[in-house]
Amino acid sequence: MTVKITKDYAPVVPSGARSGIKMSKCIGVTIHNTDNDGAGANAKAHANLLKNTWKNKQQSWHFAVDEDGAYQSIPTDEVAWHAGDGGTGKGNTQTVAIEICMNSDGDLEKATDNAAALAAQVLKEKGLSADDLYQHHDWSGKNCPSQIRAGKPYSWSTFKNKVASYFNGNSSTKPETGSDTSKKTISQIADEVIAGKWGNGEAREKALKDAGYDYDAVQAEVNKRYGITSDSSTSKPSTSTGSSSSSSSIKVGDKVKLSANATKYATGETIPEQYKGKTYTVMQLGSGKVLLKELYSWVYTKDVSKTSTSSTSIKVGDKVTPIKAVSYDGVSLISEVTKNKYTVIEIKGDRVVLGDGLNTAFKKSNLKK
Repeated sequence: MTVKITKDYAPVVPSGARSGIKMSKCIGVTIHNTDNDGAGANAKAHANLLKNTWKNKQQSWHFAVDEDGAYQSIPTDEVAWHAGDGGTGKGNTQTVAIEICMNSDGDLEKATDNAAALAAQVLKEKGLSADDLYQHHDWSGKNCPSQIRAGKPYSWSTFKNKVASYFNGNSSTKPETGSDTSKKTISQIADEVIAGKWGNGEAREKALKDAGYDYDAVQAEVNKRYGITSDSSTSKPSTSTGSSSSSSSIKVGDKVKLSANATKYATGETIPEQYKGKTYTVMQLGSGKVLLKELYSWVYTKDVSKTSTSSTSIKVGDKVTPIKAVSYDGVSLISEVTKNKYTVIEIKGDRVVLGDGLNTAFKKSNLKK
């Protein structure tokens, strides 16, 4: 299977999206999801973005792929700013970036299949193996490719199998939902759930059921590992008196911020630095601990605080101003963005996209009305 590639290069801007810097070598392909589900946000639209609005931003990719094919914005022998690991990181400087479009009016499964075929093409052209694949998450810890990591339209292992199949010349590969885990026990699958391999929330439930597993049995085993009983897994507020007054009012569904000073999960493991100081959704309550949905991990109640309502009240159509000139993905922007108001055009969790020509995502906590 060969993917149709339309070359539509961004202009060279030394400090922008296409720097013109040559790769010293290529070690693999990094897979992303665009995290833009807006109608019309297809491969061509993303190529246009790099040619115009984002040409001066250090945020880019080599290919954007949808159900119809791929648009190439940067030559594969040049660096692109996509991995979040800095100007000397191997992700940015030594891998080719493929963005999988997830626009609401597109076909995510076909787009993901095309991305697998394109990855195989690039790996062959570079003289690499089918195993030289990376997730954006591997370089910076970001939950990306978010859809594949959530089992949509299928798991990472299935995606890798597809790449290998295309690489080896088999273009008739089919989704292998659950094929790589069909012999695994509930205990083994619970291990994978805890490791984050099956996504979160409804996406995890769907992925497990699609793979032929008993979701309730797997969830029960996970709960057992965390010491959750039928009483402690309900949504009733904890009656523990050991927590502070500011956190004792926390309930299921609340948005809470994990303290930058937190050190250990309630299960004893060390909390990685990249997860601290961020906002999460409370999924369950326990005695002196809460389960955070996005991490699917228990943390101590004393280590979280309810987020203020000043930023959570932001809605689509509001006029807001960035507090710091930093995008959602940590990219530094020109300082002028903090001096203007922009219209909110999309909100997804803590990610807020501002329009009026800016067309950039920010963290909700980094915005003010």
